Amino acid sequence: MQNRLKSIYGDTKLLLLISAIIFGLSLLFGGYLESRVEGAFLTENNHTSGDILKNNLKASVPLLLGFISLGVTTLGALLINGVAIGGSIIASTDYLTPFQIVCLIVPHGLLEIPALLLSSTVGFYSLKMLFVFLKGRRVDMKREFKTILYLLLIIIILFVSAAFVEANVTSHFYPE
Repeated sequence: MQNRLKSIYGDTKLLLLISAIIFGLSLLFGGYLESRVEGAFLTENNHTSGDILKNNLKASVPLLLGFISLGVTTLGALLINGVAIGGSIIASTDYLTPFQIVCLIVPHGLLEIPALLLSSTVGFYSLKMLFVFLKGRRVDMKREFKTILYLLLIIIILFVSAAFVEANVTSHFYPE
């Protein structure tokens, strides 16, 4: 299993890096945009783990669909998610201390953000396969789809864990 995970990492590290860069830049852009807008508000998270999981899975669908659209929907969804999250973080500075913001993001974000980035990796994966093919190399479809299935399993585990943490741990950090 450990060798398989190393192999998956080797197969996906460039796509993961590209996803992280796009997401990071869109977070910064979202923060920049939000700093120019008035009227931000904070809402308390009183959702169940199931509600949160359903929302996270819905957010990952456009990322995953990039596999079919050669990354187009992945790019758009990654940008939208990054801008929304970056804007939300900056908007919350009107009501929360930096420590509170960290406490509200880090516990579940350590699981949720990697799941989103891995979803983006799956979305960009067809591009990787296309480039390999265009270079004249053989694409081992069985191996590639096995990698995607492992990634999907990891994504689901991360999203389930993040939803549990967000509903049961992060919720305790909301201000009274």
